[in-house]
Amino acid sequence: MKKKASVSVIVPIYKTPIAYLKQCIESILTQDFIDISIILVDDGSPDNCGSICDTYAQKDDRITVIHQKNAGVAAARNSGIEACDSDWITFVDPDDWIEPNYISTFLNLAKNRDADIIICSCYVNYAQKQIPNAFFRNNEIYAKGKEKDRMMLQFLCAQIYKDNLGTADSGSPWCKFYKKSFIDKYNIRFNPFLERMEDNAFNLFAYQKSNAIYYNNTYLYHYRKSLYSGFSKYSPNIEKSYELFFKIFSDFIEKEDKTSLFQDAYNIKILNSIYVYCKMKYFHPDNPFYLKENFRQLKDLLHSKVYFQPLHNIKIKYLSLIEKVFYLAIRLDSPFLLWILYKSKDILFKITGKGI
Repeated sequence: MKKKASVSVIVPIYKTPIAYLKQCIESILTQDFIDISIILVDDGSPDNCGSICDTYAQKDDRITVIHQKNAGVAAARNSGIEACDSDWITFVDPDDWIEPNYISTFLNLAKNRDADIIICSCYVNYAQKQIPNAFFRNNEIYAKGKEKDRMMLQFLCAQIYKDNLGTADSGSPWCKFYKKSFIDKYNIRFNPFLERMEDNAFNLFAYQKSNAIYYNNTYLYHYRKSLYSGFSKYSPNIEKSYELFFKIFSDFIEKEDKTSLFQDAYNIKILNSIYVYCKMKYFHPDNPFYLKENFRQLKDLLHSKVYFQPLHNIKIKYLSLIEKVFYLAIRLDSPFLLWILYKSKDILFKITGKGI
C-alpha cells in the first residue's frame, strides 16, 4: 500500500500526441520535490497513451494509472480526485509541462498563508515562441471573503478589473494547488455533463467555498497553446453545454447574492459564446447547411430567451475593441455582418492566437 503523499498530481489523458505526453510525465517525474503521487487517468484513449502510462508506472512506483471508458475530461479529473490521498492536489494537462521547481515552490508559497487555493502564473507556449502570462496586475494577492470576487471575475470577465494580461485566464484547474481536505469537505467536483466550461464551473464553487486564495506571480507552468486545438471541430450541439454552464452560473449569482459585476460578467460570457458558436457550428466549413439557413438559425438563437436579454444589457465599457464591433453586429441584428467579422477575426486569431 502506497503511503500518503504531500501532493498528488492528476493528469487526464485522451488522444494526446506521444511526444507531448512524455514531456508532460517526465516534467513531473523530475521535480526537485519527490514526495508526490502521480495519477495518470487514461480516459479511454484509443491510441497508445494508456500503454505509455503503464510503462512509466512500471518504472516509478509513485505513479498510479487509471484506465476508464471515455467519459470526458471532467470525469477523468474526478477519477483522479477520488483516487488520491494527499495534502494537496494539482492538475496538469497532458500536452503541457511544469518547471522542475513547480511543486516545491508551491509548497513554499503555501507556508504560513492559510489558503485553500494557491495560484501561480504560466508561460503560454506556441510552436515558435513562449510568452509570460500573468493573471493579475498585482504580483501578489491574498484574498478572503468578498475579496475573492475579483479572483473569480478574472476568469469570468477579466476586463472588469483590467486583469486580462495575456491570452490565458485563470479559469483552468492547472497552475493551482488545492487543499485536498477542503475539496473533500465541500465535495467539489467537475460537472461531467459540461463538455465546455467545466473548469470555470469547478473554480466558481472552489473559490467561493475556500477560506482564502493566494496568488503569486511566479512562472511555473507551461501551457501549450495551439491556434486550432479545442475549437476546430464541427460541433452541431455546441449550445447545449454552454447553456448548461449559463444556468449554473446564473443560479450561482442568485444563490450567493453576488454583486451586479457578476451579472455584467454573465452577459459578456453570453456574448463571447456567440463567437464560439460561429466558429464551431454556424460558420464551420463542415456545416452541411447553406449559409442562408445558418443565418436564419443564428438569428433565431439571438432572439431566444437565453440570449436576448443578456445581449441587450451589456456594459460596453468592459468590451475590447473587437468585442465592441462584434456586439454592434449583434445589436444591428445582422448575421451577415457577423459572418464578415468572424472571417476577419478568424484570420487575426490565426496570426495572433487571441480569440474574442
